Amino acid sequence: MPLRRHHRTIDLGRKLSSFMTAPPIQNTQMMDKLTNSELNRLILEERQPTNINELGHLLTYIFQSFTTEVPAAEELVIHLSRVPQAARVEDLDTFVVDGAPIINLYDTKRHRWNWMLPSSYEHKKKEQEEAESSKGEWILVDGATNTKSAHTPPASNLTKSDLSKSMAADGGSHHKPSSDSSDPSNDGNELIVVEEDLDQSSATEYIFGSFFNVVSAALLTKKPGLAKERNLSRKWSAANSSRPVPGYAIKHKPDLALLDDLEARWDTIKAVCELTASLYTPAGTLARTLDTKAYLLLRHQPWRRFALMISLCAGYRELCVHLYDHSGGIVSACTHIDRQPDKYLQILLSIVFGDLECIRYPSINIFKHTLDQTLKSRSSWLPLHIQNKLKSSQAKDMSALPENQGEGKGESEGESESEGEGDSEGEGEGEGEGEGKGESESESEGEGRAENMSKGESEESEGMSSHIDTMDAKGTAKKKDNDNFPLEFPIEVPEDPLRAPLPEPIGKIRVGDHHYDMLEIIFSSQGLVGRGTVCYLAKKDDEEFIIKDHWVLGGEKEAMNEVNMMRKMNGVRGVPKVVEHWIIESRNKIDQTANYQYKVLHSLKNTFRTHVCLVLKPRARPLHQFRSRLELLSSIRDIVKIQKDAVEERNILHRDCSLNNAMIEDDRKDTHGMLIDWEFAVSILKKGNYAVGGTGTLPFMSQALLLQLHLCDPDGADERKKASDSKPNPAPLIKHTYQDDLELMFYIFIWICIEFRGPLGMKRILKQGPDWIPDQWSADKFKLCCDAKTTFFWHTEHYIKELTEQFHPYFKKLLPVALEWYHLMREPSKVTSNDVIGMLERHIAILPIDEPSPELLVSQWLLKGLNAEGSGSGGEEGESQSPIRETAVPQTRLNNKRLGVTDYRWTMEIAPKAKRSKTG
Repeated sequence: MPLRRHHRTIDLGRKLSSFMTAPPIQNTQMMDKLTNSELNRLILEERQPTNINELGHLLTYIFQSFTTEVPAAEELVIHLSRVPQAARVEDLDTFVVDGAPIINLYDTKRHRWNWMLPSSYEHKKKEQEEAESSKGEWILVDGATNTKSAHTPPASNLTKSDLSKSMAADGGSHHKPSSDSSDPSNDGNELIVVEEDLDQSSATEYIFGSFFNVVSAALLTKKPGLAKERNLSRKWSAANSSRPVPGYAIKHKPDLALLDDLEARWDTIKAVCELTASLYTPAGTLARTLDTKAYLLLRHQPWRRFALMISLCAGYRELCVHLYDHSGGIVSACTHIDRQPDKYLQILLSIVFGDLECIRYPSINIFKHTLDQTLKSRSSWLPLHIQNKLKSSQAKDMSALPENQGEGKGESEGESESEGEGDSEGEGEGEGEGEGKGESESESEGEGRAENMSKGESEESEGMSSHIDTMDAKGTAKKKDNDNFPLEFPIEVPEDPLRAPLPEPIGKIRVGDHHYDMLEIIFSSQGLVGRGTVCYLAKKDDEEFIIKDHWVLGGEKEAMNEVNMMRKMNGVRGVPKVVEHWIIESRNKIDQTANYQYKVLHSLKNTFRTHVCLVLKPRARPLHQFRSRLELLSSIRDIVKIQKDAVEERNILHRDCSLNNAMIEDDRKDTHGMLIDWEFAVSILKKGNYAVGGTGTLPFMSQALLLQLHLCDPDGADERKKASDSKPNPAPLIKHTYQDDLELMFYIFIWICIEFRGPLGMKRILKQGPDWIPDQWSADKFKLCCDAKTTFFWHTEHYIKELTEQFHPYFKKLLPVALEWYHLMREPSKVTSNDVIGMLERHIAILPIDEPSPELLVSQWLLKGLNAEGSGSGGEEGESQSPIRETAVPQTRLNNKRLGVTDYRWTMEIAPKAKRSKTG
């Protein structure tokens, strides 16, 4: 009987990495669905080894650097006082040492831990009504003896004092419980729970958290040498089992999180443990939440080789280790914590006290004190009270406009102000989310619009079209452009990355035999399955470099494709130079995701990835961080020229140009466009058919590519996460020509003019309502994207009007370029590189070369608003200027960064600051 076949997610699935930004999803169910779809037939479940006490292939491989001999479970002892009353089992055998009662942590006769670990909860409605606490009565069922112990809070429930004793596991000393949660000795990581917080769900997490920490403390008592070799501050925390981890729009609550002495955030969590009384299945609820939490860990800690998760299922007794990397996932064979205590101790000890190589890159070391700075926002904002005054002034101006122009904006801004203040106050109270909010706001620009719209930070004017030129079908302006359009909020003061001071190092990275200081993360891709690309700004011997760390689909040959292509492009201006490269090795073996797999099933063939690091020069800034409209258009022309030279002189097709790969390089004299990421570049074949994989980023794909992908799309195909012997269908061949790359440059240009509102990456917050063109191009199905672009070019009159209205007023001078390019691309198969270059150069020739600097431009916008607001009130004007003077103190800005406070700067310098020395 022939084997079944399936479509591989890795070929045609719409992964999170296919989108320009993460979809604007605010509910965990939808995010779980997306991550679940990415892992179609990519989860490998290990079989139980012949000797059930062996770790198995996965755990043996990832923990091999941890060589400490683990004590037997029967050797572990603990002071009876460390066991909360509610966690004590019946008939405890105690003995006295130095006058203190001691117990064995593991009962060898009953084959169980001497800790009342629940196996299920039985809620009794009648007793709940009679209970003194509104939380009701809960029952602990001991799985080993099948005995039940009822506890009615607060009399015999877990108290704050009990949990302080059990969770302050420091390896030897015993902390005296504090009855005051405001005790200054508590650093926020000691797990203290108020009685009213212990409901049926959260009690389970705190019980297991305290148990894990007490076991760790007992292990340290037997192996005191670990105190010198390992990080002893690492503990299991259940603090976020009942409240979401701050700093992200998707609200997920890990049952247990392994932490150092840091606040629980997705960039500080080392591992996650999820608890359920149900059996584990790859498509079950537990697996789905593990998928999404693994995504969040890799999203916020992109330097990690993999995300490590733990599950306790089947009555909280079956422990599984889940590894997620950029090829999929692997689940270890289950370990019964009662019947296989020594194996359980080996796993726990390796995770808690193992070195960072067990869970991270062996070639990267992130400094602990800079973790909260790694994904910082580049944006700067004006003080809230100044923005409120400016909004009030603008609301008065809008009230003078015709009714259909002023109403919508006035109402939306009123809501924005009140909601924004409420959020600010609420998130600042007691739960440590003030810092997380700043991170969330910066991410929301890249992660989608829904969070911005819900917070009401800023909305576009419905009457925007009245402030820009109206155009006829040929793109002719009907009135003079005077750059006069409404002030928008929030006020963002742009910052040129090449003129800002170099940040302090956040870590060290090794490439071959050389070590570099990591200064900041300038790009990281998203999603579970994919390349996992991370780009760092790095420094070595006072020289700047870009380090690209990524996972290439395939082996060494595929890993070298990008290096070989850039070498073939050597001499072409605007193509980065390779300083050095390293196919990363770990333990004298090439670092590949296949190393973790004990067996390669049919569905997993050709899905493994190879870890590669490239050191590149020079440093460049993204295309959307242009300093003037002239620079934007000139850089786009330069990139089209690079594509032309690649095709005509080097016989190379890039295939993956997108907003993230289009850059601007600054040399000593001027700037020019730059095209990076040559991983999917190919030598041009006569028929032009290539394996799918390098078709580009979804919103910028050409109509022809989208149509071909739609015809190959396995829409409605059977999806199952578990790896199988079902053979994947061969990857389809896609016809890709240089016209496809020309077409996507048009989409990049339109995207910038609608999605941004000024130079140096000033992101626009689009108002919910109209059918924004970028949204239509970002649908989650190839057919919808293809239909949107076909309609875009078919309904000429309608979309000329849409372009005219949707272009941000700052870009209205470029609207004639868009309209001429629009007509040119209506027949993309007939367009040549020279056609596009000639069109762009005509418009470049008539653009003004004396455009104000971004700093001066924003200052002018701001002054217009301040003058309108303060013209009749000298006192208020003085108040509004005072905070601006304060921001001139450099130390204030540095302190704000250390504290996680979003800072702001304001300058009116006309002469640009000197740039740092260039890198090549």
